Amino acid sequence: NIFLINNFFPKKEKKIIIFISFLILFTVFVLSFFNPLLLYLSGELNIYGHFSENYDLFLNKVSPRSSGISRSCLILFIMTFILEKIIIKKEIIFKLLRIIFLTVIFLCQSRLIILTTFISFFFIYFFENKFTLKDISKFLLQYTLIPIIFTFSIMDIHANQKYKLIKQKLINEYTGTEKLKEEDIKIEKELPIRNFSESVTSGRFEDWREIFKKIELNSLYIGLGSQADRYLINQSASNGIIYALISSGIFGFLFYTLFLIMILIKLSNIFFNIKKNNYLEFYSGLIILVIFIRSLFETSYAVFGIDLILVSIFTSFINIDKGQKII
Repeated sequence: NIFLINNFFPKKEKKIIIFISFLILFTVFVLSFFNPLLLYLSGELNIYGHFSENYDLFLNKVSPRSSGISRSCLILFIMTFILEKIIIKKEIIFKLLRIIFLTVIFLCQSRLIILTTFISFFFIYFFENKFTLKDISKFLLQYTLIPIIFTFSIMDIHANQKYKLIKQKLINEYTGTEKLKEEDIKIEKELPIRNFSESVTSGRFEDWREIFKKIELNSLYIGLGSQADRYLINQSASNGIIYALISSGIFGFLFYTLFLIMILIKLSNIFFNIKKNNYLEFYSGLIILVIFIRSLFETSYAVFGIDLILVSIFTSFINIDKGQKII
């Protein structure tokens, strides 16, 4: 059982578990993002909402969407703070990695992950820095300004390439007697910025209402089994608590909620004593908080996947006896 990590794994092996977790998640991120990034830079694809049906690197399985890539980047971003302290003390390497991860998060434009990123910034700042103008300026420069500059630079490359592709397509499709010239084509170059005026929940409220309309009352006692959301509305329930209720009924819902409450109490103790925590406990708690916030708008760790594995691993690290120091 992975929750026994604290009692049966020595300090050195716990460090290896963290490093292997980072390596696996980083590999998944690179495989997920490399091909879409190349297509994005060529002007052929918008990264937001990317959903490839036949991706060779995933054995022709569906590749992660932009929201999943954003989630992975935020978790990797937080994990770099742990690795920097306990494995590789190379500050410049991790600064560069953090800028890359944040740039990808801004490029993917997942509203929930961007919000969660700034919540993470709040806790990280007060754990790592003093409340001074110098520290604030340095923090904002590294974690906000520089990634945003890189983001808009990459967006501009995409916009230029897409502009050229559209012009060339119009020239190739033109059937007039005179040859269409590039300077005759009047189209605007637009940065690929998501329209944030659309529904805040991207239709999730409607999905939740439909779930409760379709499920019968007696089904709520024992649930409808795994992937009940697919059975009811043919897509994800987009909420861990609702998924637990419709899949495993009242009893599964109670266990799920009890686990959630227990961990939230532990997290509140960590964040209310922010300066008294060791690095592993604080950043493990922050990773779990990120996943819990995500579970409000995704099934997240309610189903078997990356989120559940990460919650399992890092929950073990926030249950360290106060006398035991990992870092």
